[in-house]
Amino acid sequence: MASKLKHRTIRFLGWYGHANCGDECFKEAHKSLFEDSDDTHFDLIWDNERGKYSKQDEVVVLGAGDVIKPFYVERLAPSTKIIIYGAGLSSTSDVEYMESIKKRIIGTWLRNKTDVEALRDRGIEAQYTPDIVFQLGNENMPVKSVKNRAKKVAACFFSNNSTQYSLYGRDLLLFNDELNRKIKLAKVLDLLSPWYDFNFYPLSQDLNDYDMSYCCDIYTLMHNRSSVTIKKPLKVFKEAIKATSEADLVLTMKFHGLIFACLAGTPFVNIATTRKNALFCQENSFADASVAEDNFSEASVMAAVKVAEYPPFSDRVSQARLRLINEAKVQAQAFRTFIMK
Repeated sequence: MASKLKHRTIRFLGWYGHANCGDECFKEAHKSLFEDSDDTHFDLIWDNERGKYSKQDEVVVLGAGDVIKPFYVERLAPSTKIIIYGAGLSSTSDVEYMESIKKRIIGTWLRNKTDVEALRDRGIEAQYTPDIVFQLGNENMPVKSVKNRAKKVAACFFSNNSTQYSLYGRDLLLFNDELNRKIKLAKVLDLLSPWYDFNFYPLSQDLNDYDMSYCCDIYTLMHNRSSVTIKKPLKVFKEAIKATSEADLVLTMKFHGLIFACLAGTPFVNIATTRKNALFCQENSFADASVAEDNFSEASVMAAVKVAEYPPFSDRVSQARLRLINEAKVQAQAFRTFIMK
């Protein structure tokens, strides 16, 4: 007699349903980890601030992404237990907030080693996992499908977050800072244009972080616009890997631009506008290809490009790729075992 099929519901809480390629790839990682078996069917639910949050007494997975914030947690019932998986800490205030809710947290996997150490220093147990999108990688997947062509191709991922924050907050100083960054980036691309063509790929389409706007601003500020193609937004993992694997270089302000480039084995330059970008590069020995926000200039970006173009850098990316895929898969199984208890 056939055994009765068990149903298991797992609820994830994060920035889902906002047309952000990185966050939608988290969902793909969840699906790959919780595939139906002969005796178990998984109902996976992804909540976001547009949807109805769970109010019943249950366990909710917070993550992935930088989501350890009241914005998310306060939508849960006080009795709800939390497992944090694949999250990051965007500031010291996140550490303090996590300490304030630690009695509700029954398991923690963070995507930055620095964050894990910060929590352990406060007596909060945590495990390290690479960004969970690395789960979707395969050691044998084809990478770096660059074709012979007259000029090299750079895939560019720009972030419109700071510009939109400045507008929402009516912060003229921040707006001017971001405009200066755009002008410098446009100058860098003009300098590189004799050797590179540029594909601009928006990764976020939500009106709160509309990357297409930033792409259009850079295009407008450039003199050699004929070297630029503004592409359709990337929505899923397969599209992102194809875009990065077909490029010779990735220039990115977006965190998942780094992850996609690493998974594709493509050299990259990080334009470090966020803590998570800088930490990924520091913790994986790519600091020399990362431009710090307080050292942003045409010269510093060009120096980082030279580092990324140097052949041994590709070997470093390939080595990190294999290590991070393996670590992510090991920790994914540890998380799965934990939640299935």
